[in-house]
Amino acid sequence: MKIQYIDYGVGNKKSVMNALLKIGHEVLVVTSPDDLDPDKPIILPGVGSFLYCKNELDRLGFFKTIKNMLDTNQIKKLIGICVGHQLLFESGAEDGGALGFGVFDGSIKHLTEIALPDKNHRLVTPNISWCKVQQTDADKSLGKFYFIHSFGNADSTSQIAYYNWNNAKITAISRKNGIWGAQFHPEKSGDAGLKLFDKMINSREETLL
Repeated sequence: MKIQYIDYGVGNKKSVMNALLKIGHEVLVVTSPDDLDPDKPIILPGVGSFLYCKNELDRLGFFKTIKNMLDTNQIKKLIGICVGHQLLFESGAEDGGALGFGVFDGSIKHLTEIALPDKNHRLVTPNISWCKVQQTDADKSLGKFYFIHSFGNADSTSQIAYYNWNNAKITAISRKNGIWGAQFHPEKSGDAGLKLFDKMINSREETLL
């Protein structure tokens, strides 16, 4: 399958492309919003700050184009990775805050604002670790995946999987119809990450994790 990778200078481009090639897909690197095809799957990467990624998408014209495609239900499949996942929420607080695409309800906050207080345990961010991911509405573990982040979400109705961080259910995977988001890095999560990445790409409306 031909997969579009949005190249706006932010993201693990080489790692994601290699992962897509390994699971048998062809990668189309998109550097201009005019070249985006809403009928082909889109990968929205992101590393670093919510605000910085949003500003770069704005500067290059991607944000307006993608927002319009999302709002008019043109995009059949889009997968946001890490900050790309966060950008699909209503807003993010990092670096002063910014509005996101608003596909998933809820906002992105610092993990220390989400975790339940525990006077005997100091909260340390960023969370850089392999975490066990659990399906939200079923007693099913999806495996362990690689996370590196200081901001996240825990209360979205679009959450379909989470991991436990200091007694808070941090959103690991979000989904609304054909739009997916992964807070972890599937491209850096071994065979389990690659299999789940491929499942997201090939999923249909009725597909469950």
